[in-house]
Formats: sequence, C-alpha cells, structure tokens
Amino acid sequence: MARKPVEERTKPGPRLPMWSAIRSKYKEIGSYKPDITGSIKSYDADVAKAADLADSKKQLTPQVFDLWSKDNEAMGKQIGEDLTEVDALHDKFILDFQKMKGEMEAKPGRTVDLLDNFDDRAESFIKARKALWDAVVKLDAAHLASQRKIIKTVRDSLAKIDKEQEARLVECDKLEASIRKTVSEYQKKAAGVGKNDLVDALDNFMAGF
Repeated sequence: MARKPVEERTKPGPRLPMWSAIRSKYKEIGSYKPDITGSIKSYDADVAKAADLADSKKQLTPQVFDLWSKDNEAMGKQIGEDLTEVDALHDKFILDFQKMKGEMEAKPGRTVDLLDNFDDRAESFIKARKALWDAVVKLDAAHLASQRKIIKTVRDSLAKIDKEQEARLVECDKLEASIRKTVSEYQKKAAGVGKNDLVDALDNFMAGF
C-alpha cells in the first residue's frame, strides 16, 4: 500500500477535536476499550511534525540561493578587483613600450641600454601578472569549494528532513491502522445495541484519515 503524502494527511485537519466532539455527544464511548484518545493525539502530533518538515524543505530553496548569491557576490568582487589590476598592469606595460619606442627613436645611441632596461621591465610585468592570475585561479578554486560545501550542506539537510519525515509518516500509518481497527470494534458494539447514529459518526470520523 502506497504511503499517503503529508498533504493528504494534513488536509482533513486535526482528528482530536472531532473525536472529542463524538465522545462528548456519545457518552457510552467512554466505556469502550481500549481508549484511542492517546493514539489520536499522537497521530495529530506526527502529522503536524511531518507538515513542519515539509515546510522546512520548501524554505531550503530560497536559503540556498541566498547563500549562493552572497558567496558569488563576495568572490566576484575579489576576482574582479584582481582582474582590474591585471588590466592596469597590462596598460602600464603598453605605455612603457610606447615610451621606450619614442626614446629609441629620439636617442638611437641608447638603443641597447633601453632594450636591456625594457627587458627587465617585461620580466617584472610577466611575474606580476602571473602572481595576479595565480590569485584569481586560487580564488576560483576557493569559490568552487565553497559552492560544493553549500550543496553538500543542503543535500545533508534534505536527507535528514526526508528521513525524519518518513519516520513520522510510517508512525502515522501504524497509528491509523490501530485506530481504524479499534473504531471498527467500537462500531460493532454500537451496532449491537442499535446505535446506528454512532456508527455513522464513527464512519465520518474515520473518513478524515
């Protein structure tokens, strides 16, 4: 038999108020054994908890996107700053090259010195750019690790919720079966003394399960 989803369990509302109304109207039920009031209370509590867990699952979606957004914003800002530095470094290198070209044209006799000097600058530029790129790659790796951590946290949370919700619904099935069996015995007793209106009231009560 397929397990009833939590939405189907919660739709009729708590069973205890209706049961209390029946007990109040039909005093003879007080002498029927076993008393199922405690089981009905437990059933209502399990249904309510299963519903709360279902709501918790729904709330996880906006929570995870909020975490992702904040993480992306923080990492994106830092990576953007590093990339801006790379662009600035590259622009400075181009300006240095243009400046050297102008000096070589203006002072042909210093060509070798100027080339040696530019070679040193080029080497420094490459090292500096590499350091910045390494920082960007490191940030990207950290970003990926952070995203994976968020995903794992959500998966673990969902698994925990699903496990607890399943346990509650299993208990609801057990309680319903027990209540249904006892109510059936109540109905036999009521029918035996001609209390057909009580039999009908109990039918209506069980229709909510």
